Amino acid sequence: IKLCTEIPADINIVPVVIEPFLEGFSLKEAIEKQHLFCVDHKILIGIRSVCTGKEMPAPFALFYIDRLRKHMKIIAIQLTRKERDNEVFFPSDPQPIWVAAKMWFNNAEAIIHKASVLIGNSHILLESVATSVHRQLSPSHPVFRL
Repeated sequence: IKLCTEIPADINIVPVVIEPFLEGFSLKEAIEKQHLFCVDHKILIGIRSVCTGKEMPAPFALFYIDRLRKHMKIIAIQLTRKERDNEVFFPSDPQPIWVAAKMWFNNAEAIIHKASVLIGNSHILLESVATSVHRQLSPSHPVFRL
C-alpha cells in the first residue's frame, strides 16, 4: 500500500462518484492532503491461471484514511485493465457485488504475497543461505550450529 499521488490513467475512477466517500474533500484535495492510498496489482497483468487458462484480474484499490488518521477504509476497486470502460466497484454498490469485488482483490493480494513474499523472500532466499552454510562451513563452525 502506498500514498496515492495521482489516479493512474487506466483506472476509471470518476471524481463525482468517489467524493461521497471522502468526508467533504474533493478527489484533488484528498490527494493533496494525503488521505488517499492505493494498492496497484498491475504485476498480475497478463498472467494466466494454470487451472483455467483465463487471465487473472490485476486489481487496483483505493483507500481513504479519515480526518483523524485513525481508520482506513477501502472506497473503490477496479478489477480489470483491458477495456476502456472497466467497471469500478464502490461500497455503495449492492452488498453481494461489493463483497465479490473485495474477495477478488483479496485473492490477488494473497497470490502476490504467496509468490513474492513467502516463496521469494523466505524459501528461495533462505534456502540458498542454508545450502551455502552446509556446503562451505565445518559442522563445528558457530554459524553452522545455528
